Amino acid sequence: MITLETPDSFIGFLNSKGIIISKGFEETVLYYNIDEAKALEQLYAIGEFHKKTIGYKSIIERNFENRTGKLIEQYKFYLKKSKRLLKALSEKDEVNAFEKLMMDCGDNFIKRAENSLKDLNRCGYIDIIKRSMRRGEICLENTDFNNIRKRDYLEVIDISNCSYNIVEIDAFNFLSKLKKKSIKLDYSYLIKEFCKCEDLDDNSVEFIMTLLNYPYNFMRCCNRYKESKKNWTIEEYIEKMNKAMIKDEEIFR
Repeated sequence: MITLETPDSFIGFLNSKGIIISKGFEETVLYYNIDEAKALEQLYAIGEFHKKTIGYKSIIERNFENRTGKLIEQYKFYLKKSKRLLKALSEKDEVNAFEKLMMDCGDNFIKRAENSLKDLNRCGYIDIIKRSMRRGEICLENTDFNNIRKRDYLEVIDISNCSYNIVEIDAFNFLSKLKKKSIKLDYSYLIKEFCKCEDLDDNSVEFIMTLLNYPYNFMRCCNRYKESKKNWTIEEYIEKMNKAMIKDEEIFR
């Protein structure tokens, strides 16, 4: 394990690995221009970041959070709350238009979420976590085109969200953003190429595919309604839910 002990140790470590901390990129990448070649180039840049940072250990614990497993726990939590909400709605004498929409569509999305979580266990999720912890894998989290890129050097702008986590999560974060923007790509190909670049096995391929099929946006919309944190009208909730269901289109069957 590589250990550096000053508050700026991670920046120094990155520089020692040939990763440049940039103040900004002169060009902005527009997502509607993204094709498979551009997406693959970005995945390779993310993979290079992982390879160069693997094994770094921060002595100052507050500098690095361990987020291993947190996304999956969040998905379990969302599913549990959504199931409770739909059960409560089924017991009501009257429901509004948005509640009816949730009830009409809910069973399908609940089953999809449950199947996704079951599939994670079948693709060796625990072994993936063990591998990540053993190797000291670090995720960038902000995998946006406008945060990391490869030119002559690997350049990164914001490293404030870096954490110990399984490297598959960075690929998921990047591809999930493309999926939410309804960008049509061969996601299966991109995932396989990322895993090949990272020397990961077929379990990692299945893991990322499974995460991309989890209906996160539907679950989040249900929970926002339950918690009443958004001052939206029923019509606005319906609009948000319809958009969420489009974003949650199943891309691997």
